[in-house]
Amino acid sequence: MPLENRDEQNEALLPRARSGSGRDHTDHVVCGDGKVGLVASTATLLLGVLGAGQLTLPFAVNQAGLVLAVAYLALLGVLAVVVLKMLMVSSKYTGQTTYAAVLEETCGPKARLVANTLLGIYAWGGAVSFLILVADELEDLSAVFGWDQPRWILITMLSVCVVYPLSLCSNLDRLKFTSYLGATAAIYINFVVFVNAPWFQNGKTFDTCGGYEHARLVDDPPRFDLFPNTALGAFNSLPLIAFALNSAWCFVPILNSLYEPTPPRVNRMITSANVIILTNYALLAFVGYFSYCSNTKDNILGNLPSTPLVIVARVMLIMQLSFALPLRFHVTRGVLYEQAPFMPSRQLSDPSTSGEKVVYTLSTTLLVGVAVMIAALTSNLHVVIGLTSAVCASFTIYIFPALSFRIAVAHKEPHTNGEKFFMNIAPYICIATGVAVLVLGTGAILVEVAFGMKVTGG
Repeated sequence: MPLENRDEQNEALLPRARSGSGRDHTDHVVCGDGKVGLVASTATLLLGVLGAGQLTLPFAVNQAGLVLAVAYLALLGVLAVVVLKMLMVSSKYTGQTTYAAVLEETCGPKARLVANTLLGIYAWGGAVSFLILVADELEDLSAVFGWDQPRWILITMLSVCVVYPLSLCSNLDRLKFTSYLGATAAIYINFVVFVNAPWFQNGKTFDTCGGYEHARLVDDPPRFDLFPNTALGAFNSLPLIAFALNSAWCFVPILNSLYEPTPPRVNRMITSANVIILTNYALLAFVGYFSYCSNTKDNILGNLPSTPLVIVARVMLIMQLSFALPLRFHVTRGVLYEQAPFMPSRQLSDPSTSGEKVVYTLSTTLLVGVAVMIAALTSNLHVVIGLTSAVCASFTIYIFPALSFRIAVAHKEPHTNGEKFFMNIAPYICIATGVAVLVLGTGAILVEVAFGMKVTGG
């Protein structure tokens, strides 16, 4: 039904829930019609966000300086909640149950086309980032166990033996367990970073900048910065934090699987999930940075000693990412089939003819092969994640949800001052943030790549 024909002008933007406490047995159980309770939906949202993206957060603090990093985390953390509430309203008024469908209903088919294209690029860029992480961890483990093999050999062997064969599978339902493994690994890595921090060293409760990677460097001692040393550092950290906080892409299906998705229940899901996410990320980001200061690497595990606890973290990360990578390539391949004019007109989820199998195999080989080649040749994790996030996440997290929301509620009249702010000001803050992530983040990364300039003074 066209939005302009809906007879809802006098309905509150966020209608009130039924009377009662709002808390009952449906908070915890799987309900009828495939719906799930509040706790299960919150857990699913957490599983969709927590993951390897957090490993660059201490480095983001290193780039931005402590003060600006706190401001970034606060701003993007609040906007993460605001964007999900906008998507909740947009999904309600359009009646659509997926991110792309909501966007198409509000902004038109071309917006869906652009969003799906960006999603494909985002998934593939994330896959390259994951491969770089895996190569880093394999290289470290290789040194620990005395193998001393080049990273390109290690990542190529793993890709040929595990990633590529799984990426050729048309049904990847059995790999969905990787979200659980990813969340577990994320929490465990947080624990490992916390344990390896310089607690009770040199007569101090916490020896700032005295972490393992300090290595007592005489010529280049670690430096604690309140503010960024360069504009590149200030701008480059934005997309790294945005990448870690991205929950917009998975929220709409989770919302529509929730039993009785009244605004209070949805708000509880959004708020509780984001409090847990921000707490986890803030602990990792600031404990990691305070431990290693200007020596903080773009993969915080690279700062840690090869103790048994850290080796377990490396192995967990390698396992989780190895099984998550085929899911990323599956998404990109599906977008390629749907969008590219030279590809088949339908997604070949189960290729049957010889021609379909050839196209399926060649496209998978190309996607995996190029990603592995990039990961083998570079270890600049922050560049790949930052560029992917700046170009793609800026739209999918901030710009598109805000535009969709404004169109969806254009016919509505706000009832309170809070609704006036939510409807008339918050969307433009989101759009401005998305533009800043896109322009400043992309520009800083391209300058770094083109001129080899450091993003920090360390």
